[in-house]
Amino acid sequence: CLVGVIGMFLPHVMFWGESQLQSLIDKGRTPLPIFGRENEPTADLTAWSRCLVERSNELTFEDGYPLVCSISIVVAKIMTTGLSLGTGIIAGHFWGPLFIGCAASHLLTDFANL
Repeated sequence: CLVGVIGMFLPHVMFWGESQLQSLIDKGRTPLPIFGRENEPTADLTAWSRCLVERSNELTFEDGYPLVCSISIVVAKIMTTGLSLGTGIIAGHFWGPLFIGCAASHLLTDFANL
């Protein structure tokens, strides 16, 4: 239940990680896979989500994720990976740590640039 609630607000941490990793590497400029846009049936899955970069807004598209989103994504992915592995779900052994490392590196570089 907790993983699902986290996924509603931060869909970046859901699924396998290799596709979401590309979106994280370029700070949200690549749209998240699996989730549809506009009129597609899966577009409702991101209705409550945070930290999505809007392509129509040039300022946010150029800057990417803010520092708060980097912190949120790191903590949420650590929690969801830990919960998944701790409860016996086979996931997060390879891409999860890579994803967490990428998010943490963005966090540290954003923090250093303040």
